[in-house]
Amino acid sequence: MTGKAFESGNLRRTALGFLCMAPLLARGQAVDTSGWECNFCPFEDGQLDSEVEAGSLYADGVAAKFGEFDGISEDGGYLVVNGYTGERRQDGAFWRAVAKDLGLDNGGIAVEMGREGLWRTDLGYVASPHNVYDTTVTPFVAESASALSLPADWVRAGNTQFMTALDSSLRAYDLETTRERGNLGGEYDSPSGWRTDLRYMHETRDGRRLIGSNFITTASQLAGPVDYVTDQVDWSAHYETARGAIGLSYFGSFFSNRRNDLTWDNPFTAIAPGADLGRSALAPDNDFNQLALNLGYALGPAWRIRMNAAMGRAKQDDSFLPYTTNPQIATSPLPRASLDGEVDIRHADLQLAGDFGALIGWLDGLRCKLNYRYYERDNGTPQADYSPVEGDSFPAGVATNLPYGYRRQKLSLSGDYDLARLFWPGSGPALQLSGGWDREEWDRKFQEIENSTEDRGWVRLRMSPLNWLSFDARYGAANRDTDPYVADPGATASQNPLLRKYNLAYRERDFWDFELHLSMPGNLELSLGGFERKDDYVESALGLERSRDSGGTADLSWTISEKISAYAFYGLQEITSLQSGSQSSGAPDWRAESVDEFDTASIGLRLNGLNDRWNVRFDYFWLDGQGDIKVESGAPQAFPPLRTRSHGPSLEVEYRATPALDIIGSFRYEHYDAHDWALDGVEPDTVPAILASGADAYDYDANLIGISFRYRFGGDAGGTAAADPEQ
Repeated sequence: MTGKAFESGNLRRTALGFLCMAPLLARGQAVDTSGWECNFCPFEDGQLDSEVEAGSLYADGVAAKFGEFDGISEDGGYLVVNGYTGERRQDGAFWRAVAKDLGLDNGGIAVEMGREGLWRTDLGYVASPHNVYDTTVTPFVAESASALSLPADWVRAGNTQFMTALDSSLRAYDLETTRERGNLGGEYDSPSGWRTDLRYMHETRDGRRLIGSNFITTASQLAGPVDYVTDQVDWSAHYETARGAIGLSYFGSFFSNRRNDLTWDNPFTAIAPGADLGRSALAPDNDFNQLALNLGYALGPAWRIRMNAAMGRAKQDDSFLPYTTNPQIATSPLPRASLDGEVDIRHADLQLAGDFGALIGWLDGLRCKLNYRYYERDNGTPQADYSPVEGDSFPAGVATNLPYGYRRQKLSLSGDYDLARLFWPGSGPALQLSGGWDREEWDRKFQEIENSTEDRGWVRLRMSPLNWLSFDARYGAANRDTDPYVADPGATASQNPLLRKYNLAYRERDFWDFELHLSMPGNLELSLGGFERKDDYVESALGLERSRDSGGTADLSWTISEKISAYAFYGLQEITSLQSGSQSSGAPDWRAESVDEFDTASIGLRLNGLNDRWNVRFDYFWLDGQGDIKVESGAPQAFPPLRTRSHGPSLEVEYRATPALDIIGSFRYEHYDAHDWALDGVEPDTVPAILASGADAYDYDANLIGISFRYRFGGDAGGTAAADPEQ
């Protein structure tokens, strides 16, 4: 709860006092200000200002989805611990410390100090959980962080329904990860015009994630380990003058996986002798380093040129694993000890922007921007011939790695013109016409299309014909043209020559969007919006044929009084696509249409500073998503519909018991249910050839009740509350 709602009385008294003194000031009489006190200053000079909040939450009926990002995923009690303390002096020196959600899994702390306009340093820590499923099971036992084994009495079988020890071996586990991030940084602003900034971030991420494994005809879902470490360094130096600026920066990212690989027992009867153990490499260690240069210069009072350029390199050279764990398959030596992967990134961006009216008088009101962008991904990874073993069961022949790369160039021109100057010189409603064109060219390496070009144009009209009405509409079209499509550009797996990858195929696109805003009597504000994007792949015999994305929103806000306001929102979106395929590697013999629909709505009420003591916040949300997939292959067929629904209210009441003490009560209810045919009723042994995780689609009714006490002390006790630490 902030203290701003309680300032209105002080503000009125201050204004009244000023009006009473106005006649004295007008007569020039001296005013004694020695006893004046600032009621709105966030800090008294050198005086400590602090705030502490403590309380508890009680959760009932919750699930992993409910506490996906804060850890409130089990029934029971949780602590509410927040705090703030700081000090600021009139010479600009300051320090502050913030603690937030320390009783939850997503808690964090931040400390900073410095002097305004000169220097600043900060230190922080934050945790970020991600709870995915709490209904997963597995028969595997973790012998170590990188090895999964089956119980000693495990009985292998050709399919899951004959695994006689499966039910007795299943054990529950949570599929979740936790990030912990620490950061240290500082900046210095020199009075001479230059500034430097240095930041360091250290992040760990650990937990489990689902990993798919297979022995060609059978598969298992495994609880794979997550044990990542990422370090990042970000430095920049910037110098600025009245007409220009120059900046130099460095960014480095260094990723390390403490688990190089994962091995697991084959729970099925091996289809080949010796295929009893699987092994897979996990995410490899890698690093990225980049230098960047930024320039900006004012060519005059109305024109400016800007240039950004960067060069970076990504490297990965973890050692390869052997081709197979199967001792009965003889393999040739690996051609290299590691990938020795190396990708160079080059980027440049040049922009010229200004007002033509400064050059040609009759073009006053015309502003333009010309931009050229260059981006290259030069993959220098060496090629080699490898002899992999498929599913640790059979040799798969010889395969050559393809180091994909590309170069992308984009030229764009845009501008806007103040039509009101033309139709209503000097006065009249706002009327602005905008438009733009751009061309983007791609040159690719080791892909089915070597070159593609896309032209895109759009026009936009903004107008406010009345004081209470504004309108903004845009229409545009784009066309992507490509070189002849060549299937199998160096790949070993054959492709249907009629198939087109949607991101490489010829495409025609149309799009529009609009927004209408009305300011109505009674302090009502209404905004209506809509959009549509249509993509047609008219030259694709197989693959994606068309897609549509459309929707609209309505947003209503009502300021009932100085202390009471309300809002309502509704949005809808529909995404459809049509694709065709072939079971015979020839002409199309089936088609599939998918339709995804989303509806969201919310309402809310705010009561601020009632009787200078009460703040009330009420919200209610509702969402409904549905997906349908229909297949035409002979007789029409359809997958079971996908459905997700969630709704619920939340209420927060703050009561100012004393000038320094607030009592806060909260309640939140959430209903959530999902129907997913890929999860519903799929137990570990439901699919004969797949040992599944048994995860269930979410279905819960959760309640969260809380009470906490917030106490302010120091220079601002009873005045304005401390700022939100996230702002």
